[in-house]
Amino acid sequence: MYYSSKVVVDLQPPVTTHSFQPYGKPLGQDASPEQVASQRKLEEQIKFLGVVNDVYYHYVPDELELVEQPEQAEVTKLGILPPEVEVELALNGEYAKQVRYGSAVTNLERPYSIYHERNLAALWEAVTDISDVMAQMLEQSAMIIPDNGNVNASLETIKRLRKQSNAVKEELSKVGL
Repeated sequence: MYYSSKVVVDLQPPVTTHSFQPYGKPLGQDASPEQVASQRKLEEQIKFLGVVNDVYYHYVPDELELVEQPEQAEVTKLGILPPEVEVELALNGEYAKQVRYGSAVTNLERPYSIYHERNLAALWEAVTDISDVMAQMLEQSAMIIPDNGNVNASLETIKRLRKQSNAVKEELSKVGL
């Protein structure tokens, strides 16, 4: 399930910020430890996906009932994301960037500084994206081009790089992107 919201700052004293509240409804004092643990696990799955046109988007597991949301934040429950929002969040959303960056950083051997790590991670993200496209193209052409050993060797190399892309896609698919 998705939620859209706005962040509204009320400047009248006391200054108050109204925004999406990523918490489940209180369970009550008679809740078992298993129920509490289950709710915590569900709350950990809530993800801030990003902002599109000043609207904030969050992923919330369907099983979790949220606390009452502030009216000023205009929190709206969405069954699905609008297609243009889904594309924007998958390409440039904070969560997608975080997943791709984390995946890319795991492939770096020894970054010398944060600055170099970010540049190398961005480069690795590009390599992964290109590998994914190339693997799809080579998988199709491998059926057409006679095998002289080079096509299959290239395909295997790209498939190895593509595993990272698949891991990123799998992580993003957990939130429907």
